[in-house]
Amino acid sequence: MARLQPLVVPALRSLWLGGGALRSLVRSKVLPFGLGGRCNFAASAAQPLVSAAQVNAGLLAGAVAGRMRLGDPCAVDAIGPEACYKAVKSIMLASDYIQDSHPGMQIAFELQRVKAPARGSNPETVKVRFHTALVQKLPVPDRPDVVTAKDTNPGLAAAELTRLLMQKGQTGIAVVGGMGPYAMHMSLKTVQMASRYMQKHMKENETLLAVACSQAVPAKDGDGEEKMRYVLSCMRGPAANPDPRPEGEDVV
Repeated sequence: MARLQPLVVPALRSLWLGGGALRSLVRSKVLPFGLGGRCNFAASAAQPLVSAAQVNAGLLAGAVAGRMRLGDPCAVDAIGPEACYKAVKSIMLASDYIQDSHPGMQIAFELQRVKAPARGSNPETVKVRFHTALVQKLPVPDRPDVVTAKDTNPGLAAAELTRLLMQKGQTGIAVVGGMGPYAMHMSLKTVQMASRYMQKHMKENETLLAVACSQAVPAKDGDGEEKMRYVLSCMRGPAANPDPRPEGEDVV
């Protein structure tokens, strides 16, 4: 256990984890660096955390919150709908975790697509990188302005989201959301595309930020269960990504 401690400190310096939770964190691959060899504290703290389909969202949220409390750069990488869904949930939970140190604030994110090189039998693919930033806490929206589903055309949804944001002006907020990992994946694609559509209308170093929250969906007739969906409140804000073209990686 003594050998693992230096790897955990940069991400979780202000978060206490017992031995069992630490082992779970390592098994879940939340830590983006290897367990062998030497570890540079400063470099490791800047490395993206990694979300996966089976990751424990609470532990990943704790890692995000730990970095935010310290003012360290924090990004989360995810590949695929379920991993992205867990990343959104973790960042949302991390906003609750930081209320002791940053009351009235919550964590927003800027999205970036980065090539993930082939590894072993896994072909080259694209990962979504969530760059985080602190913003003033937003009110929970009543309902999304744009609703996504598994088969949503993200280009059309992004055009509508862009139209709403332009209509609402510089400080306007538009909300996109869906129920479940695949619908949320389409919501994220919608935000990414809307960010590109709006680029020519934005100031220098301005971007499209998203803030995640959960929303209760009333039960339909004959269905007694209330359901939950995640929604993304989108707004203009200062760029959260410190390096638009990270060294050694290809941005798409």
